[in-house]
Amino acid sequence: MRLFDVLKSLIGERDVAVGSQEGFASTADSNGVNFYLPVQTFKALQEGKGNALQKIQLIVLNMLAEQGIAEQTANGFHIGAEDIAGMDSEQADILRLPRRFTGRFQTSISGRTGNSGFRVGIAVEVAEGVTPFSRKGPYLYLTSTERYWLTPAELMGLMAWEKHESLDPAQRGEAANLRLMAELQTAARSGTRCAWSSCGSNVVG
Repeated sequence: MRLFDVLKSLIGERDVAVGSQEGFASTADSNGVNFYLPVQTFKALQEGKGNALQKIQLIVLNMLAEQGIAEQTANGFHIGAEDIAGMDSEQADILRLPRRFTGRFQTSISGRTGNSGFRVGIAVEVAEGVTPFSRKGPYLYLTSTERYWLTPAELMGLMAWEKHESLDPAQRGEAANLRLMAELQTAARSGTRCAWSSCGSNVVG
């Protein structure tokens, strides 16, 4: 039996359809995802007053808080980006995370790792072609409203790349450049849909 069905039975609402019910709202920030309700609604939910979906989500969020994964806030919970990325599919369905990204990441490399001019470019490729992207927490954004749930490997690779991009040229020495390449290779081996350090890459002297 799925976790969702187990929890529906636990709260005595096995036959209630929750598809159209409003649960916790969620918003990504630079560190993770906030799950929240209006303060009074959240307080009432903690006293057992709320719809079935909210009750089920609260059980999951409380479980995650007990495990040290979620942190309670005044009107909800915050979960870090790495924990969201690694969340199991049943919990993700209950919390209504967006779907996983099915496109590909393409990399391009210029310069030598021993030079401060070394750069790695990352592009996102979808069925329509290469598209601009941004990341906030564990989510990949292709537009302001089109977002996807990153895997741990994808998040690892993008965070390593962003950290390298933020370095001043003087800080992009061989050690930093090799570290980036190693982190991208690790992400690739962990399941990213592109060998970050080689897929679509060209090294220029």
